[in-house]
Amino acid sequence: MLEWSDSIGFSLNLKKTKFLWIPRRPNYPIPCVPDLLPVKDVRILGVILSDNLKWDKHFDSIVRCCSKRLYALRVLQPLLQKNDLACVYQALIRSLMEYCAPLFVCMSARNKHLLDKVQRRAHRIICHQDCRCQLLEPLNSRRNKAAVNFLKNIFSCSDHPLRFLCPSVSSRSGRLLQPAARTSRRSRSFFHTTVNLINSMPSPLRFDISLCDL
Repeated sequence: MLEWSDSIGFSLNLKKTKFLWIPRRPNYPIPCVPDLLPVKDVRILGVILSDNLKWDKHFDSIVRCCSKRLYALRVLQPLLQKNDLACVYQALIRSLMEYCAPLFVCMSARNKHLLDKVQRRAHRIICHQDCRCQLLEPLNSRRNKAAVNFLKNIFSCSDHPLRFLCPSVSSRSGRLLQPAARTSRRSRSFFHTTVNLINSMPSPLRFDISLCDL
């Protein structure tokens, strides 16, 4: 690896380099990379990517951080009104849980439960134990909206780097055609999940993509 990086004029800092091995099958042997040992997960732009391509470690980290930030709500609860506390929650806690929200539109039930649990704790602090008001919008609804809006932006931008992955539009029904998926993991990816969300919407609520230059 060092020889290859030197051949292309790229200086490799081994102290800041990690080797994440993601095999196609569990029994694939781990290749030998000199001076580097494989790691189980790596943080890239704030997202923890694991070698099993699951997001459990990422959301475990997010929940730990959010649980610490709930202390700010407890301190401010006697001083602020409900709406002001909700703004603090949105700025300090929900913003962290919704980082890269479109990517996690198809997250597992386990991780959904973890995030919803944090929001329920925040709601109890802002209001009280038995409050049933809808002060905080459900996280799942917000993730779905973010995913749909993100796909809309991809369609509307002709030079978007993900434009080539956009699904086709049926000339007869105007609905999005589901991309082919050979594995169950692929069928739960962003594009497949978001296409299902859009096709399940009533026609007046769908964004108009029939005129996009595909």
